[in-house]
Amino acid sequence: MKFSTTLLAAALASATGYSSLVLAAPEPSTWAELNQSIIHSHVMPRYEQLGTNSLKLSEATQDLCSVDTPAAQKADRLTAAQDAYRNAMDAWQGIQHIQFGPITLLMRNFSLEYWPDKKNTGARQLRQALTMPEPAYDTEFFHAASVSIKGFPALERLLFAPSATTDLTPNSPHCELAVGIAEHINWNVASVHDEWEAEAESMAVVGEEENYESHKDATTAFMKSLVEPLEAIRDNKLLAPLGDTPEDTRWKKSESWRSGISIANVRTNIATLHELYSNTSPLNVEAVLTDNGQSDLATEIDALFEKAQAQLAPITEPANTVTPKQREQMLAAADTIRALKNNLLDAMQLLDVQLGFNSRDGD
Repeated sequence: MKFSTTLLAAALASATGYSSLVLAAPEPSTWAELNQSIIHSHVMPRYEQLGTNSLKLSEATQDLCSVDTPAAQKADRLTAAQDAYRNAMDAWQGIQHIQFGPITLLMRNFSLEYWPDKKNTGARQLRQALTMPEPAYDTEFFHAASVSIKGFPALERLLFAPSATTDLTPNSPHCELAVGIAEHINWNVASVHDEWEAEAESMAVVGEEENYESHKDATTAFMKSLVEPLEAIRDNKLLAPLGDTPEDTRWKKSESWRSGISIANVRTNIATLHELYSNTSPLNVEAVLTDNGQSDLATEIDALFEKAQAQLAPITEPANTVTPKQREQMLAAADTIRALKNNLLDAMQLLDVQLGFNSRDGD
């Protein structure tokens, strides 16, 4: 097995032009240290931030819908709730790439954000929920409700609707549902954060009878979280709204067009993945690559992250239409993200981390 891995790494190094001075995969102790570095300096702090921002979103939505809200403060409280939504959504974008572990229990990942919603299921089911006779948007309701009306997209529809000022009045179905969704988001996030404490312990104790057979098995889950989101970011968040031609552009297909943060989401996504690659402590993926004789590839990946972030930085959020300049900027960033993903896939092979066949789907 070690012999075949060595041949694979040597062949890949020859094909890509990268050094293969160290062909053996890192030791189990290296994977163990990397896992704990990612958990404690990346995953847990980001869930904590999401928890903080989700609680503020729930409180701001309750303030907006309170019967004690003076009419003169209604507009300010709506603005405050919208700002709290943007902050919570940004925090979600900073941990959205972790698609394993507690977040997948009971489909909580989809409950937080069911997107892309290609059949517009959320809009239809939201209308149905708002017209229920004697609605009660309580725990029982959310237990039975579709994921499409439990999370951020549904709440965005309520808070950023053109008629939000008149719809979101105390005791109205719109307000009651908005408060319920915000509370459900906060409850879900708090549960996931608490359960990651146990997940961290399970990653430290590995074996055939445990959740992870080896430290490398646990690392593979994190490496999927580093590499595979890049394709979704490029394809769903940038290319799909742009379409094949300017005439095909439909910016309303973008992730957060109502709240005006679709491009901000992508910026956060790339910055977050860059941190996961090079800035977890005391050990990170870039250092593991370098220590295993792949310093050139490690440096190139870091440079591609910086290039993508520099390309995304000046893009202004499209309003109703995408300008030729915005389109050109987004396409350039999409190309860099594709190159970044391909380089990371090469790195995973050189480290003998097998992400699985589906990791290259769509290329």
